[in-house]
Amino acid sequence: EEGKFHLWAVKTINEGIELLTGLSAGTRSEDGTYPEGSINAKVNCKLLDLAKGLKNFVSAEEKKENSSK
Repeated sequence: EEGKFHLWAVKTINEGIELLTGLSAGTRSEDGTYPEGSINAKVNCKLLDLAKGLKNFVSAEEKKENSSK
C-alpha cells in the first residue's frame, strides 16, 4: 500500500544485477572481455586477482614445504 515493496521479473542474472545496481552488467565480447566499468568487468577483475593470489599462496607453500625436506 505504501509502495515500498516491488517485484520485477527478470530473465537473466544480468537483468537482475542491472535492476539492483543501476549499472550495466556488461556483455562478454568475442575476446572474452567485458566493457570497461561494467559490473561483469569488475567481477572478472576481482576473480583474476583472487586466482593470482591463490596461485602465489600455493607456490609459497610449496617452496616452504620443499625447503623443509
